[in-house]
Order: sequence, then C-alpha cells, then structure tokens
Amino acid sequence: MKVRHGIFLALGLLCGCTALVTEYRRSRNEPKLPLPERDRQTRISTRIMGQGRLTLTTMERALGQNNPQLSQEKIQEIARAYLEESRAEGVNHDLAFAQMSLETGYLRFRGQVRASQNNFCGLGATDDGAHGVSFRSVREGIRAHIQHLKAYGSREALKNPCVDPRFHFVSRGSARTLYDLAGRWASDRHYGEKLRERLILFYRLQNSES
Repeated sequence: MKVRHGIFLALGLLCGCTALVTEYRRSRNEPKLPLPERDRQTRISTRIMGQGRLTLTTMERALGQNNPQLSQEKIQEIARAYLEESRAEGVNHDLAFAQMSLETGYLRFRGQVRASQNNFCGLGATDDGAHGVSFRSVREGIRAHIQHLKAYGSREALKNPCVDPRFHFVSRGSARTLYDLAGRWASDRHYGEKLRERLILFYRLQNSES
C-alpha cells in the first residue's frame, strides 16, 4: 500500500508508530457498522483518556475466539495487563485493547512486527519497513503502548516510569479521540473507523454475555 500524502508518512515516522495497518482485511460480506455520528447512541468510547467498559472476561473471550492458538495463560496475561496499565495512566482500556487487536491481528503478528518483540502497537514500525521497537517483557510492551496513547490523549505526566522510547516525540494532547489517530499513529485515513469497528464488535460480544 502506498502512502498517498507525504505528510502522513512524515507524521508516522515522527511518532514511530505503524504508518499503515497490515493485519486488517475487510471481507466483502462483512456488514457495514453504524456511522461515527451515531457514537452517542451506540455508546462507543471514542476518547483516548477515560474509563473503559469492557470486562476482563470479555477481553479474554475476544482473544480466545479470534485466535484459538493462544494459550489461556497468555490470554489472561495480555488482557489483565491492558486493564491494569490503562487504569494506572487513566487511558481508555477499551480503545487500547481494540488497537492491539488491530495492529497485531489478535496477536498473530503477521505484519512487520514479530511476537518476540513484545510490541503490541507497532511502535517504531513504519512505512520504510522498519520492524519497530522490542521490549523485554509482555508487561513492558503493553506499558509502552499505554504510555504512547497517553502522550497523544493527554498532557498529564505519566504515573509509571517511562518505557516508551518514542514518548517525547509526540505532540502532547494532539489526539483526543480514536479518529484523531489517523494521520498521526497511522497513515491510513480510515484508521479511526477501523478501531471503532473493533470496539463495536467487543461491545456486542459483551452484551451477548449478559
């Protein structure tokens, strides 16, 4: 996929995130989800900062259903880390979890980033083919993801020590909602809509459990 606008590439390289998402593929038969202006009616959590609504059980179920090869231990580790790290920094864990699922293809890692890198958001993986940053552990990689989201969504200081090597390259508070990440986190102008579609799927899954 070619980047159509030079500014998107420059911004992608600046923040050090994926300049395009390679894991997402829309099926011809996939139903079209509600338009963005209906977010209030469908209660979509579009803001980066704030409290998410997904339960730990729903997050674990979403990973297990979409990637049956994952062990239950890995599923629990990933889901719990996203919940805990997001809450520590005041980040919307629904959005962070949805972004991880999109960037990694539900932890299949078939794009530029490899599973061994513990990089769950494409940090440092850009259009020029760079594989991105590697982290020492799952927890550290998830913490870096949450911190990078906070860099965009808020000007508040981090609660935990900074492990995101690209944190200081972000214009603080420049992306308050998932839609603002298009052209910043990724060059794909539909990036926000793709994240939103994941959120809707997860909320529907959670509603089916009640």
